[in-house]
Amino acid sequence: MDHDYLIKVKDLKVHFPIEKGLLKGVVGYVKAVDGVSFTIKRKETFGLVGESGCGKTTVARSMVRAINFTSGDIIFNKDGEAINMGNMDEGELSEIRRDIQLIFQDPYSSLNPRMTVREIIGEPLTVHKIAKGKELDEMVIALMKDVGLDPKYLSRYPQALSGGQRQRVGIARALGLKPKLILADEPTSALDVSVQAQILNLLQDLQEEYDLSYLFISHDLSVVEHICDRVALMYAGVLVEMSGTEELFDNPRHPYTEALLSSIPDFNPRNKEKRTVLKGDVADRERLSEGCAFHPRCTYAIDICKKNKPELRLVDSEHWVACHLTDRIKLRGIIG
Repeated sequence: MDHDYLIKVKDLKVHFPIEKGLLKGVVGYVKAVDGVSFTIKRKETFGLVGESGCGKTTVARSMVRAINFTSGDIIFNKDGEAINMGNMDEGELSEIRRDIQLIFQDPYSSLNPRMTVREIIGEPLTVHKIAKGKELDEMVIALMKDVGLDPKYLSRYPQALSGGQRQRVGIARALGLKPKLILADEPTSALDVSVQAQILNLLQDLQEEYDLSYLFISHDLSVVEHICDRVALMYAGVLVEMSGTEELFDNPRHPYTEALLSSIPDFNPRNKEKRTVLKGDVADRERLSEGCAFHPRCTYAIDICKKNKPELRLVDSEHWVACHLTDRIKLRGIIG
């Protein structure tokens, strides 16, 4: 068995039924996630990128069984034992969830406004009966110091903290159970740019200190470039490209990747003419047409793109692409 991986997602599908009529009959399905597969290695930061509504958060919530998935496998490597989380009951899931924690996008709405910082960070430790009393306070203070929070904030409520401080509270809460994997769902998108850099650097420091792996969800490729080892791009519920970060930024192989890379802010006015502007809207998962879901917005699309759905295939060392035209077109990487 390959012990290098921490978690494997295999052909994950999450289809939500569409009900109509008085009897609530199922007339179709919204294919929020439709056959996603990837592996996260130990101490790796794996980026999952795409436009809003593409299914990124649904993948993360499925990975902790916060929502039930339609089909597929989620295999967690717990001390060399492959555990299929799809077959676990709630009691077993409670134990495995200690190894997988979440950091949420909005640091304000994800914290209970009626609880103090001490109570928020200490809650997982109390629920799992790890510590109480003086020992609990000592552990909470140690966690606060690890994330750069002054212990003087122990008795404060979230509304008395800045956005960056609130996100540090959320990170400290996630670290309390000493997880192996953290699912970070756009953890910097609600923060000021200067604070974003602080949080990203903190996450990198904590990765070394706690031997963490991250699933880092984002729509901001400039952030992903800074923190991720590998990146997967998601469009309309499927992965369209996956590779090492440097390779993906320098040598994109899917038109969607090219368009996203060209949207990264550039202060050189001469590069404006080179940008790829996507027209139209993201594909409607209720009425997906045959073929590639991206073809209505793709400037390179030909007949085969409209008729046949491309499969994610290996085109180079650890570089996977789902496009019929990968070997026929030359795409631009980062504009410089």
